[in-house]
Amino acid sequence: MNGLLAASLYLGVLLAPSSPWAAGGAGGDGAADHTVQKAAAFARIREWLAKRLTVSQVRLGSRITEDHQGLRLLHSLGQLGGG
Repeated sequence: MNGLLAASLYLGVLLAPSSPWAAGGAGGDGAADHTVQKAAAFARIREWLAKRLTVSQVRLGSRITEDHQGLRLLHSLGQLGGG
């Protein structure tokens, strides 16, 4: 928040009276920089979530495979009945 306050003071008090165009350009530059940083943060979050999802899917797939193998073993040993 201090950075936003400092930027507002800079634009409003120092730069705007001398050159409204420069103040607008600096404000636009700040907004663009904020947007780029926000997009980068979202990209990092998406990457982290994708890794977590992949790990979860691999673990779930392994668990399902183990369960199927256990059922096949029980069936082959005649422990399940099944007909």
